Amino acid sequence: MLVSKLMKDFLREKEASNITKSTVLFHQVCCEDFLECVGDMPATEVNKAVVRKYLEKQKKLPSQRKKNPRYAKKTIEQILKMKSVEPQSITNINKKVRYLKQFFRCLIYRFDEVGSNPFDGMNREQSPSD
Repeated sequence: MLVSKLMKDFLREKEASNITKSTVLFHQVCCEDFLECVGDMPATEVNKAVVRKYLEKQKKLPSQRKKNPRYAKKTIEQILKMKSVEPQSITNINKKVRYLKQFFRCLIYRFDEVGSNPFDGMNREQSPSD
């Protein structure tokens, strides 16, 4: 099953649960960013290499790129080609990793084909300047 379909189901469940609207929205942003960074694929094909590709792009992207007029109408690929982009913090990237880890944890519990969580152990290290 494609990640995009599974993410839609996951987000519907989150909306129906007892969490805040802003938390559901952040789950949605994380899911959309993941798909835009790595493309849609069967969930069974998401591995650590795919997560590394996602993280490499994330560490070059600005925070709140969809709210900032400079980036709002640009794709991730267009932003990556721009000069003078101040990247988001490692803390923000790690928050996205935690949210995506929740999604894949849900898949492990529901589908035999997804045997491990590709986001386990993939938090970025904080540098002293962060």
